[in-house]
Amino acid sequence: MEIRRAVVDYQLSMHYYAPQPSSRLIRLNGQLLREGQSLPDGTRVLQIREDGVVLQRGGTRFLMPGGG
Repeated sequence: MEIRRAVVDYQLSMHYYAPQPSSRLIRLNGQLLREGQSLPDGTRVLQIREDGVVLQRGGTRFLMPGGG
C-alpha cells in the first residue's frame, strides 16, 4: 500500500506531449521532468504519453492520467 499512498501525493501540474520524445515535458510535484528523469524519491518518468505519464517507483509501474 506504500505505492498507493505515494501516488496520492503526486501533483501533476503540467503535461506536455509532443511527437518528438525530446520535446515531452511534465511538472510533477513542482519539478520539470522529461522521460528518463527521476524525482528525488526515486520515482522515474518512463514515458510521457498523450493520455498521461508512466511512472515507476520501486518495481511498480503505473499510469498517472494527464489533464485535458
